[in-house]
Amino acid sequence: MELRQLLYFREVAEREHVTEAAEHLHISQSSISFQIAKLEEELGVTLFDRVGRNVKLTQIGEVFLAHTRDALTALNYAKEKIEEYLDPENGTIKIGYPTSLARYFVPMAISAFRKALPNVSFQLRQGSYSFLIEKSI
Repeated sequence: MELRQLLYFREVAEREHVTEAAEHLHISQSSISFQIAKLEEELGVTLFDRVGRNVKLTQIGEVFLAHTRDALTALNYAKEKIEEYLDPENGTIKIGYPTSLARYFVPMAISAFRKALPNVSFQLRQGSYSFLIEKSI
């Protein structure tokens, strides 16, 4: 199983049309069809029902699409982490803070940090201590 097969599969599944997926990915329709056929052969299942010029996911195709999306999300996250590791001055810092710090401390800290490292972005989450602990897991 290759990464490009998963990317092609997801694109075709979301568009329900091989030609549209090929145009979007800037590759030939035959390349997509070939890679999806190889993927189906490797998995031993049919992922799509062909309906005229369109395709529709089979039941197992829908299950596989959900897992493919999860896998591609995880791979993108891993790639982001590598990029952040290679260039720590560009990245994202996630901060969870209680409401009591929202008015003065957090804005001042972020402002000072941005002066030193302007390319770092922040994801902020405000809430009660129990909410923040629950969401950090």
